[in-house]
Amino acid sequence: IAAYNATHPNRPEHRYDEHLNALVVFTDPQVASVGLCEKGCQDEDRPYLVASYPFDDHGKSLTMGEPHGHVKILCDPRSGEILGAHIAGPEAGELIHELIAIMYFRGTVQDLARIPHYHPTLAEILTYPAEELAEAIELQNYQFNAHGIELGQLYESDAIVPAAEPAAGPTAGPDVDVDLDHQRVTYFLPYPRSRVPLSGDDDCSLN
Repeated sequence: IAAYNATHPNRPEHRYDEHLNALVVFTDPQVASVGLCEKGCQDEDRPYLVASYPFDDHGKSLTMGEPHGHVKILCDPRSGEILGAHIAGPEAGELIHELIAIMYFRGTVQDLARIPHYHPTLAEILTYPAEELAEAIELQNYQFNAHGIELGQLYESDAIVPAAEPAAGPTAGPDVDVDLDHQRVTYFLPYPRSRVPLSGDDDCSLN
């Protein structure tokens, strides 16, 4: 990029798109990633949701004798835009390209969950954490709205959010940092001591 900009001073400047920063390590199993990691989000005080799914619970990888590793996806907690993804497992260097393509177009976990994937394939494992995150966003929107909490207030201010009285209606679903059938969904907010109920029975610390 620097060489192009130096040798083409009269043309539009090329810029490096950091949100598509990708890497592949050809170990066994392979490791691949694109975009932000959890530490990167936390260092930037950036809210995110994250979910993962293991290859040892995935039919195609089991039939291949490749049960090691997992897929992890991070997304924006409001829009669902995919912020980063990490794969450790069979053909990670190939699988990561689907996530790179979706992130290039600023795609969301809802988009990924809706894209048809053939069964049985390795690629369909990408939809499992995407579906879990899409459901978590839908649930959080319902519950925050039921408690009269504005998402803008929750994610864009450093005020402590008070716990509200439980609202009527369904309350089943993930709290913060839970593991449901191997599918982990974690909510991260960069504002210490902020608390908001994500279920009708419990408060939960978003930290």
